[in-house]
Amino acid sequence: MFEAVENSFRGLISALQTAKLYGTEHANFAKSLDKAYEGFQEVFKERDELVFGIIGDELAFEKEVLFDLSKATRSMIVYLKSRGIEKMNFYRPMLKEELREFLLFLAAPKEEIKKEFQAYFMVKGIRNINVGKIKGSLE
Repeated sequence: MFEAVENSFRGLISALQTAKLYGTEHANFAKSLDKAYEGFQEVFKERDELVFGIIGDELAFEKEVLFDLSKATRSMIVYLKSRGIEKMNFYRPMLKEELREFLLFLAAPKEEIKKEFQAYFMVKGIRNINVGKIKGSLE
């Protein structure tokens, strides 16, 4: 199970990096989106929700800190925190279009990102992904 969870996060990172490098209309982005979506679908075979949290500089899944994955994805963790994202919830039945819109949101320049994530998500049709701060966070 942890392998599928880690693969879904790696797929998300890869698709975001592809979007930032090539743009979201490029064929490489479409391929990376497909792969990321498949990674999430693998997890959704066994569970209805996938939650990632950032605690300090570490990535966590449920109550497990993913030290190796945190080390390998440090720049993504810093990137997410710089945008005010400490927690990401993905719910079945997340659609590929929702994941695509979420990646467009993440790839947008920081000054274009609104702190009212959920209002933006509703406008864009993202209903099965939530992001925000971890409650009780000291940062």
